Amino acid sequence: MFYKTDSVMLRRLLWLFLYLLPTYAIIHAQSAVVMPPTGVDERLLCMNDSYQLRSMAMDSASLGSIRDGAVRFVSRANLPIAIEITADLCDTSSQILIYDGRDTSGILLGTVNSANSMWSPFPFRSQSGALYVQYITSGGDSCFESYHAVVSSGAYNTSANNITGVSARLQWDDIYSNRQWTIRYGTDRNNLNNVVHARSIPYNLRGLTELTTYYYKIYRADSVSDNDAQCPPRSFTTRCDYERPGCIDYTDLHACRTKCGYGSYGNPNAYTGVIDYNGDDRYNRHKVITNGRAYDGNATRPGDTLWMIPKGEMSSVRLGNWNNGGQGEAITYTYHVNTRYYDLLILKYSVVLQSPGHGLHEQPRFDFVITDETGTAINPSCNSATFIPGYTNTTWHNGNGCVWQDWAIIGLDLTPFDGQNIYVTFTTKDCVFTAHYGYAYFHLECANRNIASLHCGADVANTFHAPEGFSYAWFDYDEPDNILSRVDTLFVDRIGVFGCTMGFQGQAANATCEFTSTAVAGPRFPVAIFDTLCTDTINCLFRFQMSNSSCIAADAAHTELTTYPCESYEW
Repeated sequence: MFYKTDSVMLRRLLWLFLYLLPTYAIIHAQSAVVMPPTGVDERLLCMNDSYQLRSMAMDSASLGSIRDGAVRFVSRANLPIAIEITADLCDTSSQILIYDGRDTSGILLGTVNSANSMWSPFPFRSQSGALYVQYITSGGDSCFESYHAVVSSGAYNTSANNITGVSARLQWDDIYSNRQWTIRYGTDRNNLNNVVHARSIPYNLRGLTELTTYYYKIYRADSVSDNDAQCPPRSFTTRCDYERPGCIDYTDLHACRTKCGYGSYGNPNAYTGVIDYNGDDRYNRHKVITNGRAYDGNATRPGDTLWMIPKGEMSSVRLGNWNNGGQGEAITYTYHVNTRYYDLLILKYSVVLQSPGHGLHEQPRFDFVITDETGTAINPSCNSATFIPGYTNTTWHNGNGCVWQDWAIIGLDLTPFDGQNIYVTFTTKDCVFTAHYGYAYFHLECANRNIASLHCGADVANTFHAPEGFSYAWFDYDEPDNILSRVDTLFVDRIGVFGCTMGFQGQAANATCEFTSTAVAGPRFPVAIFDTLCTDTINCLFRFQMSNSSCIAADAAHTELTTYPCESYEW
């Protein structure tokens, strides 16, 4: 490289080091356009598009070349176009001309040359919806010239980050000092039917659906044009957020936390998807039942009928069907356990299986198990159940060519999994020889260990109810070896502290699947005690965390507080 004086050379080298080096990250992050040696290269600008104009003079092969090329930028939306040019022109004949229009007949917005290029960047605005940028040089001086420009017709450098299951933060740049933008978004790229207005950058979109792809465009103010229809929107996909309050939404078979599988006896998860036809119901393999008056046509005989939904509930899921063929089906629910909300899982189920008298691993069957993320059963003695006719000790009813078990309840203690993701899996299988079917119904809900009471206040007499689905052993803490009851309720007419040890039904003889809850008999008065803490603020929204310390008092004045929590809360 050749420069007329050492001071000029040092100045330019220092400028190049401090300015051009950090811009390379910007150049490579955006669409690059090269100014042609001659002729015109035209680029259409969509809303949200930006281009980085790059100088070929940085390539030593083009030093000393005469150039007279141009790039024409045209806005599809017919919006004003903004450009910021930074240049280092050392040839006195070199210049960059910027016109408002499609060619040199438009208004000349400005000129960048060797005399003023060191004072760049230069901002220019084209109001016509077209911008013409021309680079002219005689090539007389063999010097190192460079220029680059950011060109945009709207917000640019758009991106989505901080994406959760229900929100996303949109970020963008705008050369104009705009104070309001319109964001259009939706799940159909051709129908962005949701509209919000942003007065600052970034902007947080909220109320989104998990594991869903959203498309969006960002406009200045309300400048929306049909000419922009051909411009593709940006997109992002929300996450599947496992850490959220609530129970398993077991009827949403398409939720991101639900995986439905189907296949054969040997591999019920060979394929992923929901098999639920609108036609013949016998071919459905994953079916949500909402008709509470419907009964199963196979599991019935005079005076003995299996209803498809358990008593008192509104829905169930049927897994499998009565179309044999060695089929297997599975549903796995991913659930993040947070005992602040629930610490029990209550499973209601019924089973319909044919019983051809095959071997243990050949018969139709229904399995339930809780596993970790690797599919390994977690303490199966306390968190699994298997139903195989001829091998499972349960009450089987005779149906039309099948046997069936009426609705039963199993409760499971989730406290060992607090803070973890668990995988609740149901599996049904026909017989391995393909000639006999097997299917099941189930219903899921969550509960808490707390023992509910029938009365509150000064009354001493009370009836306590333990959560359903367990084995029970009630006792007085003063006489722990004296079992008072083995059903889910206990009536008392005296002051005292009583316990109920609840266990997993059907647990092995050596398994320990138990927990104990406490009931306080006597005067009982609920006391609401809670505290709030503001954790952070987002766009003028305040997020609070509430801590609940409510308890039971032994007197109406709430002066004798106990250490026992209230049994239920409503916020």
